Amino acid sequence: MKNEQGNTIHLRRCVSCGKRFEKNTLIRVTIHGETVSLDSNRQGRGAYVCREKECLTAAANAKKNVFARAFKRKVDSAVYEQIRILSETVQENNGKI
Repeated sequence: MKNEQGNTIHLRRCVSCGKRFEKNTLIRVTIHGETVSLDSNRQGRGAYVCREKECLTAAANAKKNVFARAFKRKVDSAVYEQIRILSETVQENNGKI
């Protein structure tokens, strides 16, 4: 997809709602070992979540296993707890990390 200037727009899919957004409007979550990172520059497999309250809450729900599917591996419940805490921080800051 390209914008008016002819530049490529990079789209990514939210793991929670499944909608497509521009890459720079989403939160990139990476897991290294058992540590959750929101570093968008980190290499490796990442998953994207939109900044909507409902999506962040659903993504932090371990029963839905959205990150286990995205990362193609088992994700410990402690990771979902870290994601829940991070989602609360993002919500308190009106979508900013």
